[in-house]
Amino acid sequence: MLDFLRHSYFHIPNYVLAALMYTCFGVFLLDIFFRPGSSNPIYRAFHRIADPFFRFLAPVTPGFIPPFLLPLYAAFWTILLRVLLYMLLFSLDLVPRLF
Repeated sequence: MLDFLRHSYFHIPNYVLAALMYTCFGVFLLDIFFRPGSSNPIYRAFHRIADPFFRFLAPVTPGFIPPFLLPLYAAFWTILLRVLLYMLLFSLDLVPRLF
């Protein structure tokens, strides 16, 4: 626990980005099984979490990306942000060490 608190500047943003990434994957999979606007509470919860992120990415989303692939596009951006976070903190020698 002490290690987590000491490196919270790394763990908390990484955790938030990971949760958002897996939410995007979940939205993509749920969109396969449910029609848009479904009343399923899990479907609605996933969309309630991910839709603001999708709207945030709308200005940088190319027009040729079909709407059903938007969650995968958003997941790509979260993966990229996680890698950039790691590279930035690694270059500053702030990445937690395993040993």
